[in-house]
Amino acid sequence: MKALFILSQQNIYLDIWKRIASSLGFSKIDVVSTGEDANNAFVQDNDYNLVICDDHLYGRLNGCVTFEGLRLSKRMKCTTAFMLTSSGTISDFYIMPLRTRPDFVVTKPYNSKAFENGIKCCLENLKETMSIREKICESDNEDALNDCIAANKIKPNGWIRNLHCEILFSSGKFTDVIDFCLKEIREYKSHWAIILLVQAYLSIERHGDAIKLINGLPEALKSSATVLRLLSECYVSIGQFDLASTYLNKAIVSCPDNHSFYDYQAEVSFADGEYKLSLRSIMRSIEMTMDTPMESKERYSKLSKMTFKYSEQDGEKDSKLMANTGKLMSFGYNKYPTMHEFNLCAQMFSVLALQYKGEVESAAFQFSEMVNHFSANEDYVMDSIIACQILSLSDGLPLSLSTREQVAAWVASDQPTLSEQRSRPRVNVMERADMLFAQASVAFKEKQLDEAERLIQKGLVLVPSHSGLNILLIEIFLELSLRNMHGIDRLINNSFRCFERIPVQKEDSPLYQRYLTIKSELHRISMKKLND
Repeated sequence: MKALFILSQQNIYLDIWKRIASSLGFSKIDVVSTGEDANNAFVQDNDYNLVICDDHLYGRLNGCVTFEGLRLSKRMKCTTAFMLTSSGTISDFYIMPLRTRPDFVVTKPYNSKAFENGIKCCLENLKETMSIREKICESDNEDALNDCIAANKIKPNGWIRNLHCEILFSSGKFTDVIDFCLKEIREYKSHWAIILLVQAYLSIERHGDAIKLINGLPEALKSSATVLRLLSECYVSIGQFDLASTYLNKAIVSCPDNHSFYDYQAEVSFADGEYKLSLRSIMRSIEMTMDTPMESKERYSKLSKMTFKYSEQDGEKDSKLMANTGKLMSFGYNKYPTMHEFNLCAQMFSVLALQYKGEVESAAFQFSEMVNHFSANEDYVMDSIIACQILSLSDGLPLSLSTREQVAAWVASDQPTLSEQRSRPRVNVMERADMLFAQASVAFKEKQLDEAERLIQKGLVLVPSHSGLNILLIEIFLELSLRNMHGIDRLINNSFRCFERIPVQKEDSPLYQRYLTIKSELHRISMKKLND
C-alpha cells in the first residue's frame, strides 16, 4: 500500500495532487496545513512513501524548515521521498545538503503535468536508490558507497553521485571529495559540487581557494543564502569578522526563516565580542525552534553562557533583554526539568534585570528566594563557577546575613563542576527514584496531577531514563490534553521527549504493552486534532 502525506495551504492544488496520487496507486493520503501539525503527525512510526510540501506556509515553520526538522530528527525516514512546491529559484534548492534537500522541486508556473512529472520522478528515484537509503539509515556508509558506485555505472544519476560525494565528506576523506567535485564540475557543472568543494577546502584550511571559488561564481548563485553563509564561514576562518557579519546578514535577509543562520550568527558575534547581538540571535533561534524537532537544550546552555558574558560587559545593559532571557531560561527548565542549572540561571537573570532597572529591593528579595530554594534542594550540587557568579551578583544588594553566609559557603566549599558531578556514581538513586514513582502513582490515581508531576520530575532528576516515571508522565500529559485540547501541541512534543528517554523493553513485559497502548492513544489524539 502506497501512502502519501501532504503539507499545504494551497487548497486549489489538493484535488489535483490527490487525483494524480490515486492514479499512481496511492491508497492512503493524509493532509495537514501547518508545520506544527506535520510535526505532530510524525510522532509515531509512519509508512509514508512520499511527502508533498508547499514551501510557502503562513506560520512559524515553512515547508523546508519543517522537512529539515523531520528528517534530521529521524521522525521522517530517509526512505521517504520528498517533493517541494516553491515559488523560489530551483538552483537555491539543489545546493542544499542532500540529507535535507527535496528529491524534486516543482516551481511556477504550476500545472497538472508538472506535478505528475514531479511525483513520478520522486517514485522512480526512490525505487532506484532504496537499497542505498536503507544502508544510510543503518549508518552503513561503506556499503552505501559501494552501492553508489555500482548504481552509477548501470545508470548515471546526479542524485547518486551527490550522495557518493557526501558520504566521502562525512567520512573525512576531503582530498577525495575535492577530486570528485572537480571532475563533477568539469563534466556536469553541478552546483551541489561547488558547495561541497568549498566545504572541503574549508575543512583542510584552504581558505583562499574557497573564497576564490565563491567569488568566481555566477551572480545568481553567489547571491543565494547558502553561498552567502559559506562565504561568511570563509571570512570567520581567517579572522575577518566584519566581512563575515556582512555576508551572514545578507544571508539572513535572503532567508529569514532559517534558524541555523541565527545559530551561526550567535557563534560569530560571540567570538567577536558582540555579546548583545549573540544573545538576540540565540534567542531568535530558540523561539523559531520551540516545540519542533529542532529544539535542543544545547541552545539554552549557549543562552546562559552568552547572557553571563553580556552581563559582565561594560556599559549600560538592556533590562528588557535580560528579563526576556530569564523567561526563556525558565521555559527551558520546564522543557528539560533535569537541568537544574537552567532554573538557577533563569532566576539569576531575573535578578540582573531588576538590578539594571534600579529596583534594588525587588532584586534583593528575588535573590534571597533563589538562594533559599537551591540551598534546600538536596538533588542539586552547586557548581563552583556559578557560585562565584552568584557572589558577584550579590554586590550592592541589601541581603540578610544568613543569605550572604549561604553564598559564601557555596564559594568556599569548592564543589565539583557539573561535568564532574555527572561522572560520579550516585548511591541508591534507583531506589529513591522507585520510591518517588510509587508515590507519584498514588497521587495520579487520586487525580492529584500537579503533585504527581512534581514527584515525577524529582525522580527524573535522579534517573532520567526511568521507564515507569516517563510513562506515568506521558499519562499525565494525556489526561491534561483530554481536559484542554488547546495545549496539545506542547503536550505531544513533551511526550515524544519522554518516549526518547525510555530504554528498549522486552516485548512480553507488561511495561512494554502499556507503552504501546499509551503511544497509540497519543497518536489518536494528535490525528483527531489534525482532523478537527
